[in-house]
Amino acid sequence: MAKKQKLILTVVALLFLGVVGLNQLSFGFSQASGQQDQTSDTPLLSMPQEYLNYTIKDVNGTLYAIIDGLYPMHMSTVIEALPMVYPTPPGTVNMHIKLDGQELTWINYSDIDPTVLHYTDIGDWQMVYCVVNPSSQDFVLQIHYEHPIQIINRSYIFLYDLNISPYLSPSTPISTAHFRVQLPTNTTGPNIFTTGFEGKWTSREFNSTKTSREEIVTFDLVSKYAEPLSGDIAFVLQGYAVPELSGLTVMVCISLVSFVVLLLYVKNVQSKNPNGA
Repeated sequence: MAKKQKLILTVVALLFLGVVGLNQLSFGFSQASGQQDQTSDTPLLSMPQEYLNYTIKDVNGTLYAIIDGLYPMHMSTVIEALPMVYPTPPGTVNMHIKLDGQELTWINYSDIDPTVLHYTDIGDWQMVYCVVNPSSQDFVLQIHYEHPIQIINRSYIFLYDLNISPYLSPSTPISTAHFRVQLPTNTTGPNIFTTGFEGKWTSREFNSTKTSREEIVTFDLVSKYAEPLSGDIAFVLQGYAVPELSGLTVMVCISLVSFVVLLLYVKNVQSKNPNGA
């Protein structure tokens, strides 16, 4: 049954690609057509609130971000089948998409076309695809996934792709994203930035509560119709050591390189003096 569902999804996804075009794919439903497209007075979907809960954990020496997103949505007109795409960071595992508590089947777009990627400031991401079938105008999506946190310029950095513009309109002019990030005790808190759309990151403030076991960081990001948007949210962790080669590993590498250089030198000398003269 699962294979049949995935086959149907693949066919629908191919049709969807043909209808909306590759340049229109971004976080959200098929109405999404660009990072700052705010032209529709009555969009199909609105999302006045979204809730993002991050838990940062060390999993066998690898730092992971565990994300639980809650997306209450309102649909202006009931449509039986809504194609949805969602970008996923490198190495994403354990992904679950639920509609009003019911698990949905999804596929990876890269299984159809590896060139279909979603651009972010820290790299191009793959996307998953599923079809959402709401039974009423108001519904809730839940998305769970986990991914290893990238090391960029010797810092741990992770990013939330906030593509809110398709859900803003004169009828729903404000949307608020509520963030909660749970950090282990061996960090000194993150630096948090909005990425904008011109490659310039802007630092933003947040609230922090510490206990003996964890630190909880919270903040809200408000987006408004017809006003400049903030872009994505980037987190740079502080106080968490980036893995390095151990001293023994470095010594072994140096010894191997030295041995190879010496071996090449001896062979070069022998080739020039075949009779040992």
